[in-house]
Parts: sequence; C-alpha cells; structure tokens
Amino acid sequence: MFRSKTVDPEIPTKIIERVSKMSRDDLVTWSDQAIYTTGRYLTQYGRDGMKESLSEAVMGAQVLLAITAELQKRSLT
Repeated sequence: MFRSKTVDPEIPTKIIERVSKMSRDDLVTWSDQAIYTTGRYLTQYGRDGMKESLSEAVMGAQVLLAITAELQKRSLT
C-alpha cells in the first residue's frame, strides 16, 4: 500500500512482552482503545500544547504498532 523508508521506533520492552502474551481478541480490543486514546491525546495536545498529552499520544502509537506487529507475526505462522 504505502512504501516509505523504514522507521525504527523504540517500543518499550514492557509493551512488547505484554502484547506477546495476549490473545488475538484481546489485542484487537486493545488496539481499538489505543487508536481512540492516541487521537484523544493528540487533540488535547493541539488545544493545550502540553508535553504530557503528546507523550501519552506517543505511548498509544507505540502500543498500536506493537499490537499490529504481533498480529502480523502470528498471521504468518
């Protein structure tokens, strides 16, 4: 779909470990929550410019990336 240079974001090990132990259904549910949370904090950051809001948005994006990578890994096996 989209081709771009590979970005190597740092995903905290704690998130990767948690994601690897969760069921597929739980991962899908958590991804929905991560999408909502990321959008909410980005909107909040746009309103108040607080670094904390942006940090929470980054965390949500890291969670979503970890979940999608795990689901992709499982679908290949």
